Amino acid sequence: MTDPTTILLAEYAALRSETERRSTLQWNVVALQLASAGAIISLAIAPAANVALLSS
Repeated sequence: MTDPTTILLAEYAALRSETERRSTLQWNVVALQLASAGAIISLAIAPAANVALLSS
């Protein structure tokens, strides 16, 4: 029969890896939001001539 301590340690390891995976995903989403907000803001404050260069 399996030792209860082994089961608890395996569950703890699984929960810890899931928490780490979710944390990494959240930081990736934050980085994407910051990058996209920076791109939109830079286009919003850029002169019209510079924006026209991007579309050609």
